[in-house]
Amino acid sequence: MDPRGATERLKAWLVPSSCGGWFLATLLLVVVLCTWAYSARDDLFKTYLGLQPEAQSVGKNAYVAGERLGLKKTEAGARVTLTSVYAEGQYVIVGYEVEDLQDDRRVAGHPAELQPSLGFGYGEPTPREEKYLKKHGLGTAVVALTDQSGTKFRMVDNSGTISEGPENMVEGPLRNTVTFKPEEELEPGEGHRFRLQVPLEEYALVPPEEKRLPPEPFPGKPFVFDFEIPVRPVPVIEIGQKETVSGVTLTLDRVIDSPVVKQAVFCYEAPDDEHRWHLEGGKGTTRLVGFSSNPSMKSVPPAECQELLLRGPLEGRSSVEVKRLVGAPDCRSVKAESAKACNAKIGAKTIRGPWRFEFDAPTT
Repeated sequence: MDPRGATERLKAWLVPSSCGGWFLATLLLVVVLCTWAYSARDDLFKTYLGLQPEAQSVGKNAYVAGERLGLKKTEAGARVTLTSVYAEGQYVIVGYEVEDLQDDRRVAGHPAELQPSLGFGYGEPTPREEKYLKKHGLGTAVVALTDQSGTKFRMVDNSGTISEGPENMVEGPLRNTVTFKPEEELEPGEGHRFRLQVPLEEYALVPPEEKRLPPEPFPGKPFVFDFEIPVRPVPVIEIGQKETVSGVTLTLDRVIDSPVVKQAVFCYEAPDDEHRWHLEGGKGTTRLVGFSSNPSMKSVPPAECQELLLRGPLEGRSSVEVKRLVGAPDCRSVKAESAKACNAKIGAKTIRGPWRFEFDAPTT
């Protein structure tokens, strides 16, 4: 895989012009880095979805999580196969393959391959993405998911196979995995109807030492799949275990044992109100999955609780560790010109652990 390809496709969107823009830039940087780490992370997702035989080694629940659909559509010398979909309240993960049925596809005289057109808006490109797509005559369609109720979904994570160059092209279908997050949590139940749209683009494969060329439009229409699958309830392990270190008590309230992403929810009383506190995980936690660079920064109900991503699978006696609490000066109410002085006055603060917890996860 050539990481420059992911960078080239996203660089037009990485120049922030506001605080919100910097947040988006951080998110996109995470996606780029996760794309560089394609092999490990994509294998992880395919394992969870049951897209490869090794899925059986992580337990029955993970293996059966994905609904293996095998739906195929052919258009303008290309075939897209919807291989597997898993849906739960907060995430829908889709696995699909793109196969070029033409042997001589070329862009600007170079061998070319087909790649999905991606965007981070709710079913449509963001303004900057739209500008980039229109600049290269690619239209405005991006990989998008909708459902029967009109819920809006946005892409929060993706990975895919990209050839290294014209002398090292990937043989066979190119595998892709995309994760969508609904604007509002989906209700568990059977027979939930979804529609997936997969537009393609043609990418020139140039030697590594040459400048990458912009993509060209695929001559066919977007591939559209209508399908019906269940929305699974998210398994939750209620725990309520308390541990006190350095005068701070953390409670491991519960573990979210989802096949998509496993999370430990910790609750605690903030050591002071001058800092904005977050947790740093230790053993048993991970930052591998690209949903957030620091997942504990996002609070979950109740407000005094934060979450950390866990390594999976979880079976039998399991453990998790919080390495430290880190407090950044809370200068949100201070004007920009005074923020530096505020930060210097309060200063950062660290409370070191570790806090260690053990719990029993269901076995299969």
